[in-house]
Amino acid sequence: MAEAAIPDVPCGHCGAQTARPLFEKHGYRLVRCTKCNLAYIANPPGEAELAHVYSNDAGYHDQLLDPASAAHAEMTAVARRHLAVLRREATAGTLLDVGASVGLFVAAAQAAGFNARGVEFNAASAGYARETLGLDVSAGTLDKVDIARDSLDIVTMFDVIEHLRDPLEAMQQVRALLRPGGLFLLSTPDIDGWFPRLSYL
Repeated sequence: MAEAAIPDVPCGHCGAQTARPLFEKHGYRLVRCTKCNLAYIANPPGEAELAHVYSNDAGYHDQLLDPASAAHAEMTAVARRHLAVLRREATAGTLLDVGASVGLFVAAAQAAGFNARGVEFNAASAGYARETLGLDVSAGTLDKVDIARDSLDIVTMFDVIEHLRDPLEAMQQVRALLRPGGLFLLSTPDIDGWFPRLSYL
């Protein structure tokens, strides 16, 4: 097992100052906290670097801007699967999709009868959702979204939480936006699954 090292930032869950290295890619170091086992980026990018990483110029979701692309078809199918999961718990309601990308899930939810909107960090993706698909998808982050507290029935966050600098803060923001008894639907990759484990061996 790799020796513990001191990351640039403490664990966002328990505050521990030591972590074990797991994997490094493009200069970013994925580590696992020695106290609570949370996996996180030890040297997170700054605001300007973050904006570039999640831009179409860097290749982030750029293929989704082409409705004829294989990526667009694949993510449309993923959106339908997410909708099927949602409909096990709800058939209507006011919904916010966090990390909406080009709006494919927002479109699927609207077609199914939900009052759906989204927020997306990548401005080009959000613009495509608004201008090409006619959806209510704003560019920005969850903490900047213009929605009243206790006003949403549903918040969805598909494969987003692992990208956030402070997941706990995001969960608190979600809780503030949801009505009492509201539904929060989240997905995230399993870092201990076979594919991630083989990726950082």
